[in-house]
Amino acid sequence: LDDAVKFDIDAVNLSISAKYLSENNQDDVIKALRAALANVHNEGISIVYAAGNDGHSGATDPKVADYSIGDNSSFPYALKVGSVGSVDGKAVAASTSSYCVSDTLDIAVDVSAPGVDIYSSVLNNRMGTMSGTSMAAPQVTGALCLIYDYIDENLPSVTGKARAQLARQLICSTAENVYEGGTDTLSSVRKVGAG
Repeated sequence: LDDAVKFDIDAVNLSISAKYLSENNQDDVIKALRAALANVHNEGISIVYAAGNDGHSGATDPKVADYSIGDNSSFPYALKVGSVGSVDGKAVAASTSSYCVSDTLDIAVDVSAPGVDIYSSVLNNRMGTMSGTSMAAPQVTGALCLIYDYIDENLPSVTGKARAQLARQLICSTAENVYEGGTDTLSSVRKVGAG
């Protein structure tokens, strides 16, 4: 994350969880990560991270780094990304994508992106399909970088945190509807964020 500041990049994409850290050092690691993210955030660099793959239960566990490091009050321009798939050409929320209202009453997912059966590199120099919010978050990061190019070309006076805030607002305000699987019922904003 220090290199993100050093090289003045637009956005960082993260897929992290503290669930597998030992209880002995978990709090120290989360504290160090929060400090590094605060530095990135203060420089106006967007933080995009995978919301996790624990379904509804993932959003209520305070030891899951996705929620404990990235609440909206600490990093208001961060984007928490959920995962969607497709049924009959409609975007549907992935059943494993973490969602809910966090302990700070923030919506736990800001926006969702395709994250089911994504063709990607896998172990042993092969290609295959993978699913999860870690597949969805990079797509949002890529879209965010294209939005930054647009802002830089058309609104060059918008810089720093204002630029990060505008990019976040554009991502969220242009999202498409997400449906409950196999129905015409829209998914809850708690589950998919802006869509």
